[in-house]
Amino acid sequence: MRLWQSLLANHVIPSIFDAAATLLLVILIFRVFKIKNPATRFMALLLPLIKPFIIFLDSSSTMAEQANFMNTSHMPFVIALRLPDPLNFFTPAWEEAVSFTYEGSMVIIATAILIITIIAVLIRRWIQLYRFLSSFKREEPLSKVDYPQLYKILDRLVAKYNISHPKIVDTNETNIAPFSIGRKKPVIVLSKQLINSLSERQLEIILAHELAHIKRNDTLFAWIMVILRDILFFNPPTHSAFIMAEEEKEKACDRLALEKTGFSPHDLASTLIDVAIIHQNRTPQKQPCPSIIRGFVFNKSTIERRVGSILEPFYLRKSSVAGTILKAFLFILVLYLQVGLVIRVKDLLFFLR
Repeated sequence: MRLWQSLLANHVIPSIFDAAATLLLVILIFRVFKIKNPATRFMALLLPLIKPFIIFLDSSSTMAEQANFMNTSHMPFVIALRLPDPLNFFTPAWEEAVSFTYEGSMVIIATAILIITIIAVLIRRWIQLYRFLSSFKREEPLSKVDYPQLYKILDRLVAKYNISHPKIVDTNETNIAPFSIGRKKPVIVLSKQLINSLSERQLEIILAHELAHIKRNDTLFAWIMVILRDILFFNPPTHSAFIMAEEEKEKACDRLALEKTGFSPHDLASTLIDVAIIHQNRTPQKQPCPSIIRGFVFNKSTIERRVGSILEPFYLRKSSVAGTILKAFLFILVLYLQVGLVIRVKDLLFFLR
């Protein structure tokens, strides 16, 4: 098998397939068990990001290799990542005859150059993002003399969250919405224009939302998600999981803000819409905003889903017996495909050789 076929069959395609299967399984579990808690959904959506990454790095693709590896002390780890096909549906008899030969030194050199280039681009991208975020930590905080009410609200909320007192800084970037970074030395970024445009209640809601990010240590999770998404740039299901996880993360902070402030869901929903409108009116359309600090910056449909989640009553709908049986059947089917299917797409490439 040629080098490009080996990379596709053993790394790229298995990773894409695993991401799609894992994401489908997670969504099905949400539907079957009616999981509405955004914090739980966020943690579950990390699986379609982490698992395909490990599959992408895993070079063992045959049943024999997996069987040998499972005899070692790593067996529980392997079982959690890629189980054998229980009914042997996807393990053809000719698999053992497949041989891997990397022919052509020029192909190997070109592939190595491509991989090094991709790694260099990704590292440069992460360094730029790190420098961008670190620049706010060096900014002077907003004066308590100029914004006494803002700090009064902040002091009250920090006591409720039981976290380190964050530094509030201003940004001259017109396309930056409120966001927070760090935990031990947290920073909340707010523009003076936004502070002057909102009411005291709305400012409290925004601060409560950003403090929720700090409490949940979302900066660390955001970095992990961004790095995995960038490495798996070729994997569309992973990008979908990233967007969904980002949305659930914001919903989780919305609910935590409601819990700490005691305001009504309508207050939070209206604040979200007002901030989005203010930001849209002041943001150049072509100016990018890093996904790691998006916060209130989402498209219209995402804002609508967040508002719907805020206003959604917390109850479980009753379902019919037939509907429950159908959902259970679909759940078992997808579960089988996920844990039972050893990636065998490389056999299709075997026929195409």
